[in-house]
Amino acid sequence: MQQAIDVAVEVGRKVCVVGRSMRKNINIARNLGYVSVPDGTLIRPSELDEFAPHEVLILCTGSQGEPMSALTRIAYHDHPAVRVERGDTVIVSAKPVPGNELRVHDALNGLARAGAEVLHHEIAPVHVSGHGNQEEIRMILGLVRPKAVMPVHGEARMLAAHARMAADAGVPASSIIVAENGSVVELGPQGVRIVDEVEAGVTFVDGLSVGDVSDVALRDRRRLSEDGVLIVIATLTSANGQVNAAPELIARGFAETGPLLDEMREEARRVLDDCLAQEIDEIKLLQEHLHDGIGQLVYDRTGRRPLILPVVVEV
Repeated sequence: MQQAIDVAVEVGRKVCVVGRSMRKNINIARNLGYVSVPDGTLIRPSELDEFAPHEVLILCTGSQGEPMSALTRIAYHDHPAVRVERGDTVIVSAKPVPGNELRVHDALNGLARAGAEVLHHEIAPVHVSGHGNQEEIRMILGLVRPKAVMPVHGEARMLAAHARMAADAGVPASSIIVAENGSVVELGPQGVRIVDEVEAGVTFVDGLSVGDVSDVALRDRRRLSEDGVLIVIATLTSANGQVNAAPELIARGFAETGPLLDEMREEARRVLDDCLAQEIDEIKLLQEHLHDGIGQLVYDRTGRRPLILPVVVEV
């Protein structure tokens, strides 16, 4: 960061810091003396229109493709103050965290489509790590000489590598623990050990409720997102238990139209007629037969399993 600011000052550019976390980091670094910024160098995003594009260096958040980060919004032309134009250069000085690759690549593709030259760790030596490398960790182990070590932050292979480094530094094996989220670790005179497990992981937020989204609801939402929903509405006459009108079919998120929908209506009518012929008039049973019949037909024709909601109404 200091190097980028120094280069900007040397060539007479202003520096605009975009993103709340980036501004906070800059302020902390300046207060602690880690970053030096000459007076008059920093400008606000609202002042960008007062300068030509080549007169400004922008420091922003979003190297991991976070959906609401400054860089992602810039890439998707959604940022209120910053626009990327042909001839701009964008430097992404961080590697994607495992699992973020697709979002990062989408953001980079958006910047490239806008005409920017995008430099990242795969094509240029621009990667700056915020984590200590092996030699730095060895130095810390040597300086601190810990009695116990529990590696944190990273995947299992990274934690295991950290544990091996601690063993090489002289920490006894009984005092090295590799735990997972939810592990309850006890530190005592005899060393360190896992004594219990607590529930930990993803907490679902559904509107105003937190943590009470059922597995069934999540499964249904996944099916809705993938294959859509079919609503079958059948109307029976309560006087004689006969079908009052042709079943109605409502499709949402289901691409098939025309002949297949007509075939599904015919199948719904056939299922109802067969059930009523066998004196099956219980609403729940009729709904189950409609569900199974329509579901099998759709799967045979399309290979998909949309969410099917049969509704039987007595009038």
